[in-house]
Amino acid sequence: MRFSKASLACCLIFAGCAAHKQVASQPPFPPTSETAIRVLSSVPRSGYDKLGTVSILQDLAEPANRNFVSVREIAARAGANAVFMQQERAYTYRSGFNQCTKGRIIVYSLIRLR
Repeated sequence: MRFSKASLACCLIFAGCAAHKQVASQPPFPPTSETAIRVLSSVPRSGYDKLGTVSILQDLAEPANRNFVSVREIAARAGANAVFMQQERAYTYRSGFNQCTKGRIIVYSLIRLR
């Protein structure tokens, strides 16, 4: 009886440690050109597929569109053909003993218009 419980426990332990191969899925849309990406002022009224979001953390002293080139690159690789600003909010963080720095978080939505 004791041997069967020990062998069962060993089998369960080794079965839990077995390597599982995860299949990488293909992106649903082919990559697009960076110049083909449209910048929308708000959420589109027509149908669209949301492909993901890109969050940017930057200092308030920098212009808001400074990192937009990298947003376009990411959107083009994801297969998006449009981008809109989903959220922008300010924050304060401490960098040093008493020094507070102000910054902003900008969240862009990557979408594929139908």
